[in-house]
Amino acid sequence: MMLFLQIIGGIVVGIIALIIIGYAYFRIRYGKWVDYLANDTEPLQIHLNEDFSPDWREAPKVARHIESLKVSGFEIGKAYNVVEMDGVNVQSLFMPPFLATVWTHPLVDPWVDITFDVEESGIEYNVSNAPLGETINSRPEVRKTFMKEASVPELLEVAREQAGDTKCKLINDSNFREMVEASYRKDMAWRCNHGGITFEEFVATAKTDPKCYKEDQIREAYVEMKLTELHRWHEAAVERLDELESGFTQSLCESGKAVFMVPQDGEVEAFIRYIEQCGAIDERQAESMVKAFSGQSDLQMVVRRIFHGLSSDLRPRKVKDIEFPISAELYEIHW
Repeated sequence: MMLFLQIIGGIVVGIIALIIIGYAYFRIRYGKWVDYLANDTEPLQIHLNEDFSPDWREAPKVARHIESLKVSGFEIGKAYNVVEMDGVNVQSLFMPPFLATVWTHPLVDPWVDITFDVEESGIEYNVSNAPLGETINSRPEVRKTFMKEASVPELLEVAREQAGDTKCKLINDSNFREMVEASYRKDMAWRCNHGGITFEEFVATAKTDPKCYKEDQIREAYVEMKLTELHRWHEAAVERLDELESGFTQSLCESGKAVFMVPQDGEVEAFIRYIEQCGAIDERQAESMVKAFSGQSDLQMVVRRIFHGLSSDLRPRKVKDIEFPISAELYEIHW
């Protein structure tokens, strides 16, 4: 089963990249949240529901992509809505060994991904004309080629050159949805456990916009994004613990205690703001810590220094290790 799951990794890199870049791009560009991004960042998992009446396929640019793929030999498969992302839809098309997907997103023009997965090496290849995404890193086994504004025949030509006569894995209408959902979780786990989007990726994204941004604008937007990311991971971790340990949240509420998590890696200033908002430190302490540690990149070193700086009676107590949505340690605040 895991061999099949690997095939979709190249596809979802584009959608993950677009969501993450969308956050960065619009937050910097407008200096505030736009409506679409107001209550969400990239989801930790996605679910595809079949769209039985996909009117969105009638939009001229979507229709042209689909028709061009059909003319190139692809057979049309099912259409889906992405439950966690309003306005994001995907149309699947198949021409072994290639899988094509046409994606729609409310903020940008639709785009095409053509992907294949080499059976022996497990390397996932993806050729895409997505308007954004080339500045975002992906898993080591993913080879992503961005060709903005390329036509379907141009994408297919490159995919064929890359595939050669290698033996590739098969994907069809019956296993497409399951593999997309599972592989998205895999990609998000990889990204989360590498600290999420990096500052270098964020800066590179900002530079794709003709508008010039001040360094403090970029930095402020990045810290805000990382803080939102930490709170999203926190909520997901607590929900999972509730699933595994019935009454976990209730017992915390009854005891008057709160928790926060310490990821393996992360942005230091955002982490300090996060533990302040969780109640581990007060505002005065947070300001002092930001001033002292915001230039540091080693989160684990900073955490040790922060804990050591607290009175032994007030130091948070580790309660457990967690693996979802990221590998992290969960600490209890006991005052």
